[in-house]
Amino acid sequence: RINLCIFSLPTIIFKMWAFACATLAPVPLIEGYCTYKKMPFNKDSLVTKALFYHVVSGIGLCMAAGRRNPAYLSAALFTTGMACFTLPLYYKVAVDMETKLTKFMPWGGMGMIFGWISLIFARV
Repeated sequence: RINLCIFSLPTIIFKMWAFACATLAPVPLIEGYCTYKKMPFNKDSLVTKALFYHVVSGIGLCMAAGRRNPAYLSAALFTTGMACFTLPLYYKVAVDMETKLTKFMPWGGMGMIFGWISLIFARV
């Protein structure tokens, strides 16, 4: 029997849900700010790419938290991937195309890919 009330879940699962939702919360704010600023095309395409992967990882994080047996490895991989892939893109746009943090992007991409793979193979 599955209880659908989110407040009856154990505390760690509720915290994972809250964290997953909190990672998705700034996406519309960032998109609205970038639309308001009317950025040049090269910066706008970087923001669009960062927002897309931010949302994809956030959805994966929600899926990892929403399982009957939460996939903690998947959640950690999605969080690491999101931090190492999207944050350097946001930093690059914010600090006038500074490339100092882009060396972490391949690790973030691998984290997101392995997050999806581990979510597929996680026990039900």
